[in-house]
Order: sequence, then structure tokens, then C-alpha cells
Amino acid sequence: MKVNKNYVLSHFNDVNVLVDITGKFNGVIRLSATSADVWQAFSDGKSIEEAAGILCDKYDVSYDKALKDTQEFYDKLVENGLIEK
Repeated sequence: MKVNKNYVLSHFNDVNVLVDITGKFNGVIRLSATSADVWQAFSDGKSIEEAAGILCDKYDVSYDKALKDTQEFYDKLVENGLIEK
């Protein structure tokens, strides 16, 4: 998997956003804290399973729930061109 390097994770006043550094997308994509953690994990080259493990370590969530949610987020990122398979 490869994240689209045109999007950078930024933090503004405790709000996590993905910013398109090319300027083609007029706006930002707001992320929850968990989504920002998953994006960062993907940016660091982690797999879906590894990202789910990070959520388990950081939040009180079962691995099955974290894996399901991480997979769904990954699918949306791929669908919208923010990640390449």
C-alpha cells in the first residue's frame, strides 16, 4: 500500500486534517483522532493489521473491532484516491 504523498496530515487546535499540498482539492479532510492514527500508521508503511494493533494499544477496543474499522477506512481511502493498493 502507498499513501498519496499529495496529502499531509496536519493538526490545528486539536483538529486533525488531511491537506492537499497540490492545491487541486479546495479544502481539507477532517479526521478523527483514530483516523489520524491509522493514516499515520499507513504513512509509516504499516499494514492494515498493524494499524489495527496500534488502535488496540492506544484505545480500549477489541482487535476485531479495530481491524473491521481500519479495513473500512482503508477502503474509503482507496476509493477516494488517497491510497494506492
